[in-house]
Amino acid sequence: MRLLSEFHAGSLTMAATWQEMLAPATVTEVLALAEEAGAVAGTVRERLGLGRPGSEAPSTAAMAEAAAAFMFPDDLWARVVYDLIAGARVAPDAVDTRVAALVPVYFGRVASLVIENRELSTDRAEAHVERQAREFERLKPYLVARWDETGGAPADPAP
Repeated sequence: MRLLSEFHAGSLTMAATWQEMLAPATVTEVLALAEEAGAVAGTVRERLGLGRPGSEAPSTAAMAEAAAAFMFPDDLWARVVYDLIAGARVAPDAVDTRVAALVPVYFGRVASLVIENRELSTDRAEAHVERQAREFERLKPYLVARWDETGGAPADPAP
């Protein structure tokens, strides 16, 4: 449950940065989800006895099963990525810093995918990837709106 714990810990150190780079509704959802991730990780640790002396490390499948309550919605992930893209228009020099700040959010998304796909065949897991792609397509108007909100042309690179 390290991914969930890292997502939660990242929210404690990166909240201000996330608020600068994500739309208000998006950051509110991400912060609430990060708090939930921390609670789920704590429950999983207790339930599986992680960190107790003499306890064996549970399998990834057992941890995913214990964390089954956690889900990072496809639409939220698409909005996070689209907010990053729109922000790159305004501050192209900050892209690397912003991508690094979103690593804990990425951990939350990966944890969700591991949990969600824990018992699926390859074909069914691929269908979930297709579902995510459709969500990005569905939310293209969101990207266009965010892009338009940034106004004007992107900053010219230094000569």
